[in-house]
Amino acid sequence: MRAMTWITRPAVGLLAGVVTAGALGALLMPGHYVPQPLFPNQDKVEHAVLFATLCLLWRWAGVPAGRLFVCACALAALTEILQKLMGMGRSGDVLDACADAVGAAVGIGAWAAIARGCRPRG
Repeated sequence: MRAMTWITRPAVGLLAGVVTAGALGALLMPGHYVPQPLFPNQDKVEHAVLFATLCLLWRWAGVPAGRLFVCACALAALTEILQKLMGMGRSGDVLDACADAVGAAVGIGAWAAIARGCRPRG
């Protein structure tokens, strides 16, 4: 992966941690701060893109794919449970957790494609 060595894994890990903290803030913010959707199921798209981005960054930081997928699914389930239990105008949604899992798989797969493309041919 010579083409992607311009940034170190620890730096990407730090970035992934910051993005994860921001994602947790967004996933657990009170309902009255969540904007109205522009189209049906917009929240599912947002969940998938968020988790794809998180998993892409964490794979770049070197977290193994299997462990990352399990952690992403656990985070998805936990945030949906917390949304339901916190009583701040949010409701936990199984379909949001499913969108998170799909996004996680896409992010992990995207990293595999990127990493494969960066290997020297020979």
